[in-house]
Amino acid sequence: MVQDEDQLPPGAPGEGDPPEDVPPADEAPPDQPVAADPPSPGEQGTPPPPTSPPPASTPSLENAGILNAISNRVVAIGAIFTGIVALGSQLNSCTAQSVQRYASFRTSVAAEEGYWKGLLEENASLAGETNPKIKERKELLLISLGGHRVPTFREYRASVFDGSEEITIAQDRLNQMKSDLGRALGSSDDPRVAAAARLAFSFDVGQAQLAEKTDAGPTDAPPPAPTDIGDRTQLPSDVTPNPSTQIMVAGNPGGWDIDVFWCAGGSKAVELENYVIARNAAQLLAQQSVKGKLSASVFLGTVRLRPLPLMRQGGGYPGAGSNNTIRAEANDAEREAAAAVLGLLDRNKLGFTVSESLTPTRWYLSAFVCRADDATPGSVAAPQPPSGNRATGA
Repeated sequence: MVQDEDQLPPGAPGEGDPPEDVPPADEAPPDQPVAADPPSPGEQGTPPPPTSPPPASTPSLENAGILNAISNRVVAIGAIFTGIVALGSQLNSCTAQSVQRYASFRTSVAAEEGYWKGLLEENASLAGETNPKIKERKELLLISLGGHRVPTFREYRASVFDGSEEITIAQDRLNQMKSDLGRALGSSDDPRVAAAARLAFSFDVGQAQLAEKTDAGPTDAPPPAPTDIGDRTQLPSDVTPNPSTQIMVAGNPGGWDIDVFWCAGGSKAVELENYVIARNAAQLLAQQSVKGKLSASVFLGTVRLRPLPLMRQGGGYPGAGSNNTIRAEANDAEREAAAAVLGLLDRNKLGFTVSESLTPTRWYLSAFVCRADDATPGSVAAPQPPSGNRATGA
């Protein structure tokens, strides 16, 4: 039997009340997931449209600057590394060249030491020679071989190997060996050998000093005050050649130094003729050195008169029959100076020519008088004293 709603007992649920323990419709029961909304009719069975990936983010200006800085540093480090590698290669190459140069230098020094040691041993062995003629010939040969020049080793100074101190030590040792040979031969029991040795080795010492000349060369400085050098253009009839070096004038230290050599040896007549002509030439040059410039840009310094020993003639030096020559190196400065000297001597009819010198010397000229040994005796005649401008070379 159905009861009216008004007649329901208290606490009985009515039609409009929700049943007990039933959650509201908008709340999911506990421990149950919320169901998703069903797709709309138009979306039923249709896959969602594809979505494009988000655009890549563009680095900011600050990030770009950092990247550029890193890139530049990488390039710089690479360049430094490349430079270090190249420098290492160059250092290895220089080291190899230096080692090679040093080995070549030591080989040259050893050869020179062997040469002089051989000559000294040969001279010592002559102490037991009983044949005076054989001993004399050997001693004269040793004097001739002793004319060998001690090298300057200049080629090793301007190279990767620049052992200046070692070069100086080597030169000093070789010069000492040469001096020992000269003193031994100069003490020979044979007066002729002793005199020839002293003259020859004294000449060598003078030449070695020329190779070491390092002054600044000609400058436009005033000439020294005139000194009383006398009139040496006329020689007494009883003159005899002086085998010593004679300083005719010590001129301007900035001028061209010149040695006038006369060939010793041969017949007495030829030796005297060589000496007279050489002395006349040296006197003219000495007078010009005192007076001043020889030409617009050439003036002379020290003028010396020197013998050229018989044992040093030939080879690198003129010998009998080479006549009167001026030696100059193949450069403009020496050629100009030699031409000026030649002009002065030619104006006084001394008959010189110019030839090339292969020995490098600084601000130095040399002249040689070496007439042939078949000259007619008694033909020596000193020229008359120059007069007027002929003496000045102007």
